[in-house]
Amino acid sequence: MIAAYEVPAALVIVDEGQLFDPWIVAVVERLVNGGHDLVVAGLDLDYRGEPFGPMPALIARADRHTHLYAVCSFCGSDFATRTLRYGGGDGQVVIGGAEMYAPACRPCWVDRSRAMHAQLARGARYLWSDDVPPTSPA
Repeated sequence: MIAAYEVPAALVIVDEGQLFDPWIVAVVERLVNGGHDLVVAGLDLDYRGEPFGPMPALIARADRHTHLYAVCSFCGSDFATRTLRYGGGDGQVVIGGAEMYAPACRPCWVDRSRAMHAQLARGARYLWSDDVPPTSPA
């Protein structure tokens, strides 16, 4: 664990913060209290729209929080706040890329989540309206 070592950097950057165990919160607190500048990047919500890993606790303790948005893969809105996942089981963490995940604005996420659940109930191989994941915005 990083807290057990002397960190010789003034700036520490952590990517994919949502994938860390809850202990990352104590590590971040120790580093910041020790005078380090720290940037933690990660998703605040999972594909179900639920808080993701330690991110809510990290955001709550942050001195400054910047929320960035992606472009919706479906309608092109520049306010994608959700992630749509195509299959991979029910686990919160499934490693994958663009073949499995797509950024979505809330309206597209809601519409497509409902459609995907209906398709899954019908036995679809891929959870998407034309049975394959999209490759570009609509």
